[in-house]
Amino acid sequence: LQSGSIAFEPALPPGKVRSIHRVGMGLMDKVLVRFAECFWDPSMGRWGYTCDERGKWHLVLCDSENCILECVVGADFAWQMEGMTDEAVLEDLCTYLRRAFTGDQPLPPIEGHFISRWGMDPYTRGAYSYLKVGCSPSDFEVLAEPVGSLFFAGEHTNKEDYASAHGAFISGEWAADAISQYLQQECGEDRGKGQA
Repeated sequence: LQSGSIAFEPALPPGKVRSIHRVGMGLMDKVLVRFAECFWDPSMGRWGYTCDERGKWHLVLCDSENCILECVVGADFAWQMEGMTDEAVLEDLCTYLRRAFTGDQPLPPIEGHFISRWGMDPYTRGAYSYLKVGCSPSDFEVLAEPVGSLFFAGEHTNKEDYASAHGAFISGEWAADAISQYLQQECGEDRGKGQA
């Protein structure tokens, strides 16, 4: 909604538009890589990394049984990474992994990979909402409010659980309940008109 790629006719109320622009939109991406064999200690479940670049390879989760690493990037590097080719992303990651685990020794071959790019996705344009400067929890409440028969859901409408998948799920349940109540009321009124 912040991008303005969706036009509402009639326009949304000014208060809702203000809240849309006050809530922050952050980016976090994942790079999943399956190697031919593990080169890390299989007992390691996850580890963090401190890098000069904010958000670069800051969390790595291991699935040692399947030789898969799930590498999380955020902040400035996530935006930068989205403009890189898959090959460049994998080379950058492998440089870090060699430095952390094998020195200059080569890593086992990569057998498969997946790279999320939530910021480039035209349906998301980011990964999560957050309270940026000038925003307050009441902005999340405003975003959750229906406008006539138009209902809103998503983690950005849940002031207790924003920035999470379960927050999006819960808000979807709330919106579904609100729609159901709205339709029952509308159908009940229409039924009453037909009997008059």
